[in-house]
Amino acid sequence: MAATFDGTVVHALYTSLAARMHLLTSNSTVDLLSRPANTRSFFSDLPLETRAGAYHGLEVAVHHPISEASVRCDVEAWLRAAMAAGLITATKFVNVPEVLSPELVSQRFASELYCEALAIASQRALSILNVIRDAGGATTPPVSVVESEIAAVYTAFISSMPARGQALLAHASCFERLVEQIEPTNAKQREDINAKDEFKSAQFALPSLKSYHRISRDLRRQLSGIETNEGQELVARFAHNQVIRLWGPEYPGAKKTELEILRRLALSCV
Repeated sequence: MAATFDGTVVHALYTSLAARMHLLTSNSTVDLLSRPANTRSFFSDLPLETRAGAYHGLEVAVHHPISEASVRCDVEAWLRAAMAAGLITATKFVNVPEVLSPELVSQRFASELYCEALAIASQRALSILNVIRDAGGATTPPVSVVESEIAAVYTAFISSMPARGQALLAHASCFERLVEQIEPTNAKQREDINAKDEFKSAQFALPSLKSYHRISRDLRRQLSGIETNEGQELVARFAHNQVIRLWGPEYPGAKKTELEILRRLALSCV
């Protein structure tokens, strides 16, 4: 059965990574995705196809009853303002979020509950990115924060520590193959990343983040109803998408750093 989504979904092509950061930390974006009655709105990063090729973009899904046409108007106004500010260059409305497509998530899991999990991940990412913006001098969260976010995802979906460790190892194995196919980060680049992380960690204080606790029991129950490999892939993809929300699509040495995080977390489950 094909996934459905009640609300407005738009793809937006941003002009630069700085524009992406500005867009995600603007009050209008936070307000759009954080309405009190709205528990299933989220954003994801994805490549958008254009006549000139594929470019980085955002998918923004705002949940609302179809009868509330005013919300669609709010989304259109948000896009016009972003376009006028030079943050985005093109937009396209779609019926269903790509993140819910059958190729990316089991249709037995592409439910309202999964959308709630995506919304929580998005709220956590927006909170972290806003702290980064306010801190000044940094554009991405330190590795320690991203590691905590991956751990939070795996804990939300998998209660058993041994099973969590197995899933993390499976995720790491997949990343090992990816890392082998890309150019390794050079020593100077790695030095710069480590230095920036030390600086950011020293001044970085997170607010209280929205918790997965309210839905974690149901997430785990749904995950137990699908094949182990399929479930591990689903959690790995969810965690990886959260990393991209935080670091953006062009963080230097991202895959290698994520692999190191996965290995550390797997060892912590032994």
